[in-house]
Amino acid sequence: MAATTIQRLLQPIDPSTSEDRTLALLNAQFPSLAEVEREGTLQTIAEDTRKKTEELRAELQQSQHSIHKLIRDTICTAHQHLSTARELSLTRHVLEDELVSLAGDLVSPLRSDLGQSPTLLEDLESLHRNLKELEGVKSYVVIVERMLRLSEAAVTQAQTTSLSSTASLSEYRRLQDFVSFVSSHFSAVENPSKAEAQEQTQSLNIVSFLYKVRDRTWSDIKGIFSAKLLESAEQMGWPQPIEYSSISALDRTNFETSFLDFVRLQDAGEEIHTSDSRWQPGGIYPIQSLTSPITLRFKFHFEGKRDTNRIDKPEWYFTHMANVAHTHRAFFTSIIQRLMSQTKHKNINAFREFILHLLSPITRKLRTSVPRILQHPSLLAHTVYQSLAFDASLREEGFSLEGTTAQKSNQPRGIDKKNDQWEGMSEEILGRKEWFEAWVEGERKFADDQYNGIISSSDAWKIADDADATDMTDLEVDFRPTNSARRVKALVEQITERYQPLPRFASRTRFLIAVQIPILESYHSRISSSLDAFETLSSSFVRAVPGALAGQVGHNTDSRSLTSGVEGVGRLVKAGVSAHYIAGAMDRWGEDMFFLELWSEINERAALRARAEIHPLLPDPLSKMATAQDVEVVSKGTIFQELVSQYQTLGRRAEDMIVRHVHTEVETASKAYFASQWDLSQNAPPNEKGLTIPTTLVVPISLLSSHLGFLARSLPNATSVTLYRRIASSLASVILQKRILQRPSGRLPLTEARQIAEESMLWVETCRMTMDRTVRRAEGPWSRLLDAMKILTVEADKFRSVVDLVFSTKSDDLEKLQYELGVTELGLSELISVVRLREDCWR
Repeated sequence: MAATTIQRLLQPIDPSTSEDRTLALLNAQFPSLAEVEREGTLQTIAEDTRKKTEELRAELQQSQHSIHKLIRDTICTAHQHLSTARELSLTRHVLEDELVSLAGDLVSPLRSDLGQSPTLLEDLESLHRNLKELEGVKSYVVIVERMLRLSEAAVTQAQTTSLSSTASLSEYRRLQDFVSFVSSHFSAVENPSKAEAQEQTQSLNIVSFLYKVRDRTWSDIKGIFSAKLLESAEQMGWPQPIEYSSISALDRTNFETSFLDFVRLQDAGEEIHTSDSRWQPGGIYPIQSLTSPITLRFKFHFEGKRDTNRIDKPEWYFTHMANVAHTHRAFFTSIIQRLMSQTKHKNINAFREFILHLLSPITRKLRTSVPRILQHPSLLAHTVYQSLAFDASLREEGFSLEGTTAQKSNQPRGIDKKNDQWEGMSEEILGRKEWFEAWVEGERKFADDQYNGIISSSDAWKIADDADATDMTDLEVDFRPTNSARRVKALVEQITERYQPLPRFASRTRFLIAVQIPILESYHSRISSSLDAFETLSSSFVRAVPGALAGQVGHNTDSRSLTSGVEGVGRLVKAGVSAHYIAGAMDRWGEDMFFLELWSEINERAALRARAEIHPLLPDPLSKMATAQDVEVVSKGTIFQELVSQYQTLGRRAEDMIVRHVHTEVETASKAYFASQWDLSQNAPPNEKGLTIPTTLVVPISLLSSHLGFLARSLPNATSVTLYRRIASSLASVILQKRILQRPSGRLPLTEARQIAEESMLWVETCRMTMDRTVRRAEGPWSRLLDAMKILTVEADKFRSVVDLVFSTKSDDLEKLQYELGVTELGLSELISVVRLREDCWR
């Protein structure tokens, strides 16, 4: 029975519930009143109820008795279980204490309080590990012990046995075989587990140690033979210059024997180490040994505390090594080369191999000294140029890598691995990006300072008084440049000389872009800004603008004095001369072999081509997808093609400004002359022909003569002639228009026409006298004006036929008309206009 049911039954009787149940029972048994009134029915029901109540009361007593008994039994059983549980709990605590004690016996005391002794299990494990390590150490010690014994035996054998064959190196061969065996054994372990990683690391360490012992042993053996060779060489006076013919026969024999024995040792070593990939034979052993006293002396003088060890004097140690190489050249090219020809190294050039070994101490010196001078651009530049000079001197001595062991061995810095060419000791500096960039930056600042000094000098824009024969010959010009142009040209050529010896085309391109081109660009900008300033000052809105060629224009300076007269033309001439001079210089530089090779390399190499493509002042290089026509165009160009074009454009701009300036000034000066053509009081007294010259014409003619004379003196003949023709042609058109064609028709008498013709000839004669040394036909640009004067001055009796001829001619017969009239430039409409000016023209 559920606990909830028991609790419900034990609750007290609810009267209302009993009443409801009784009522329900009565309603069920007596549905009507008749049933109730039936005789004996109620008595029967009451009797049954009483009996049932007694039965239930008996069952209740029995049930209560059973319950009390069950409770007593349950309490007794619970007490028994509680006693058992206490005993089990005690037993559990005892077991826990025993387990803790056992666990404490097994845990390392290092993890608990200090002072406890190790457990037995830990002692066993520690001893097992130590035993395993000792077994490994024992194997390593055995290997090392055997290696050292073999090394000692090999060195002893080399000391006591003459080298006749590789059999004389049997002990060393055993050592090499042992090293190879151990190395192959340890290298057979592949993909080690994590537990084996440390052991394999130790194995690699022992292998490295064996190789070091092997190399040291071989070095000791080499040292034995080297000592013999140096002893015999010192008997001859080495490292001083040796006169081999004056050496005794015994000393020569000892030296040659020692030399050949040393070479045989090298041959034996190469044979023994044939299968060893780690073996590096190096250079020719005896030649390398002969350089050791020289290296020691170099270290004494240039790497110690001697006064010769100066960081600002790199030329001292470069010159020292160059002198050593030159001094011993004859000895190596004759004696040592003859000995080399008796060995299998016949293809080795003894002198070049000797120089190759002399470079090592210089390399070491540069690597230690250059970091100390990176913050001193002048010292760095000096060191670079001394290294380049040293490289050039060695090349003049005939040094290259051809015929040396550097062609076959691992090549150090300074050797072009692709072309197998020696790039020089300068590559030790220039081959390191940070050192190279420091040098380029120093050169750029130096060039900028030089350029600023040129531009800011007081005579920068003066035309040179002395004619430079080199300029006239090389640039094919006959004019004198400005001082600044000549100095800028010299500066750019000096920069070229500084980077021309660089071995790498990438370095040359970097120098060109970073140092040389900015100078040319700055000078171009300077001239261009000067022309801009001139245009501004000569405009109607005159204002003070800095940047003129001769200096700065201030508030107290009259701008008209800077842009008027011969002085104004002189400024334009200086700008044009400077631009054309630099353009001519760049044209010549572009045809130089150095720049042709550089431009060719830029077109061939993608990296250099990419640099040129992004620089606006370099022409577009040849791409891989270029057509045959593009190839032809690029091949005809030069590296300065774009800059030459810009300078030529600048020069033409200056010439246009000269023409415009002279024309404007002369026309302005002629305003009074054009305005006073009807005022006869302005005329001069008549000449012998009865003609008068206006006084207002004197000023413009004098001004034109001054300008033309200055141009003839300052510019080359071809340029001055071109400018004269342009100036004269424009002035002739103005005079023709204002003096003749603007007159009313039929108002010009013959006498006045002759007067105008005389004035026109005065312009021409002035130009002829001024330009007589440069221009053959000074009247050429004045042809239109002279043609008009020829028509207007025709005698009256012939003028009628001229009129008839002009008005009867069609446009198709113009050439015939011009031939008959003796004119060349005037067209038919202009001829008609000119003829109608005469007062005796009836048409």
